[in-house]
Amino acid sequence: MLASERRQFQRVTLPQPIRAFVGPVPVYVVDASVSGLRVVHQNALPNVGTLCRLMFHWDIGPITVDCEVVHTMVHRRASAAGEKNTFHTGLRVLAADRQSEQRLRELVHVFASKARPKPNGGNGGDHS
Repeated sequence: MLASERRQFQRVTLPQPIRAFVGPVPVYVVDASVSGLRVVHQNALPNVGTLCRLMFHWDIGPITVDCEVVHTMVHRRASAAGEKNTFHTGLRVLAADRQSEQRLRELVHVFASKARPKPNGGNGGDHS
């Protein structure tokens, strides 16, 4: 698949990570699109190619999506005894109930709107 074909939907980086769960494992959603999410975590998630369920609550209600683990990489290695590695994992959204799908679309839309540059430099005020 060409790179231009791969990214069919807008992806947004969230200004604040959203606490979520992949099964029983706590994670933080750090970016999202209607077709996938990236999560940060310290505990092991299922292997690449495995199906899982991601659940989190956003301002307008709960979001539950069935996903496939696409990739996992070490983001930060533990530097001291007792610390854990931090991982970034990409999840491809495979299915969601109607409400979860609508809420995920709204989340992406809201944060995409906030990320767009404002006309005239964004201050809208007098430049004198």
